[in-house]
Amino acid sequence: MAEQDDNTREVESAASEATESVAEAASDAADAVRDAPEEEPQPIHPHPAYEDYEAPDSNIMPKVIAAILGGLVVGWLILRRRGRD
Repeated sequence: MAEQDDNTREVESAASEATESVAEAASDAADAVRDAPEEEPQPIHPHPAYEDYEAPDSNIMPKVIAAILGGLVVGWLILRRRGRD
């Protein structure tokens, strides 16, 4: 019975120490948050790079779209031709 009481005291002591260390860590974290400087909101400005943007002279996207659509039309015509034969 005495051995069980010793074990109980050890467990209670360890739990007490753990609780104290957790409470201390929480207190330190709260102090750090409280002492942190507040950030001022940044004013919203339009991006100058967007205003100065100019499209390149050679835009390849219309050519890509035309090639894809042309391929689809050719494929459709070939399949239609085979269907008649």
